[in-house]
Amino acid sequence: AGPVGAARTLRASTHDESMKTRSALRTIVAATDFSANAEVALAWAAQLARQHRATLVLVHAFHSELIALSELGPLLRAQRGPMRARAMAALEREAERARSTGVRTDCELRTGAAFRTVIAVAERRKADLIVAGTRGHTTWRSLLLGSTAARLVRHARCAVMTVHPSDGPPRPVRTVLVATDFSEEAALAAAAATRVLGGSEVDRRLVLLHAYDVPFEATSLPD
Repeated sequence: AGPVGAARTLRASTHDESMKTRSALRTIVAATDFSANAEVALAWAAQLARQHRATLVLVHAFHSELIALSELGPLLRAQRGPMRARAMAALEREAERARSTGVRTDCELRTGAAFRTVIAVAERRKADLIVAGTRGHTTWRSLLLGSTAARLVRHARCAVMTVHPSDGPPRPVRTVLVATDFSEEAALAAAAATRVLGGSEVDRRLVLLHAYDVPFEATSLPD
């Protein structure tokens, strides 16, 4: 069993009290801007949903504020309806792709800033995990997801898993490495990792790592 390459960030919030009592992932929210990286992230989210028999919720944020601020605002505003329709169609296609693999899948198209929209959906759905790509589309669309992952990690009230473009095809999660400094937050992170692993199969493993750093000034002191 290899390490989880996709879990570049797996963060547990101290706000998530359910992490202490629930042992399985029931609802997974996946953010998408339809970029190539988002496709990789959705594939990992679907894999986890299959592994846990969880419900997958796909979320796309339609950011109308950017349309209003653009120099092409009047033209883009006229296209708002068709743009929303195309976004909804793309979201439904992604949802059907996940459903075809046996995953219970819902999708939500919301208006607003991406990270706030994803967090709002996650809180309303009582999500156990948010999955997002680390990079979005180029140009202005990179503002929607490229910075969204970092904001989700900082502000979400549940665990967040970020997926790098090079993480490749998803695979069953069997080994998770958790860095610990023995704090309450580290304990919550370990609990989050345990839930991501799921089940009790013998081939699944949680590895705890503590880095002990001796200050240079102390190296000349007695034992």
